[in-house]
Amino acid sequence: MSSDWSPAKYLQYGDPRTRPAIDLLGAVSNEDVEFVTDIGCGPGNSTELLGR
Repeated sequence: MSSDWSPAKYLQYGDPRTRPAIDLLGAVSNEDVEFVTDIGCGPGNSTELLGR
């Protein structure tokens, strides 16, 4: 396992990496949501969208 993963480097391409999450969230109902879980990896940019 490599230990050179960098959130800052990952976010250099944050817009194209986050676009699929934005598109998916726009296509599903968000009524009566109590909990969200992000089991992916990354710096949390998609998790932030889920929380909103």
